[in-house]
Amino acid sequence: MVNPSSAGTPVSLSGSLSAVDQDRTVPVAKITVTRVSGDTNQFLASLSGAGEVQPPVLASNAWGQADFTLNDNMTELSYRLKALKMESGAIQAAIHQGLPDDNGPVVAYLYKRANPVVDERLNISGRVKQNDLVGPLAGDCEGFVDALHAGELYVNSHSNAYPGGEIRGQVGTK
Repeated sequence: MVNPSSAGTPVSLSGSLSAVDQDRTVPVAKITVTRVSGDTNQFLASLSGAGEVQPPVLASNAWGQADFTLNDNMTELSYRLKALKMESGAIQAAIHQGLPDDNGPVVAYLYKRANPVVDERLNISGRVKQNDLVGPLAGDCEGFVDALHAGELYVNSHSNAYPGGEIRGQVGTK
């Protein structure tokens, strides 16, 4: 994490590079640019296989985007998650606590299905409230909002082919 000014706006920088191998684009490195500012209630995560930490997902063409809005009372986070080209079907999508290069615990489930319909698309929306928080932030709305504003949350979408996570993106401000 870099703090470029005394104003205290944290910025996380990393990168993504793809190569073409046998007519297939394969992510070979990750680029993440996350700007986090405490004065907004709009957040975004761009998901790709290159965002996965361990093991890296090299064979997936899936990608997605999650948009978030924090209400004025900072007690409810509305979301819309779209994921495409998840060929084996989505089984779970969740918000995790962690920085771009770390795997972290689930703090809120966005989607969970034991028997997924094999559809290349996932398009869901909903709200995360205090009673939806799990793991180290269970019931801790203030801690969740602090982690959100600090850029310490990411979205991970899991599939049958990649149960550890197929696409991932760090949550930052819009």
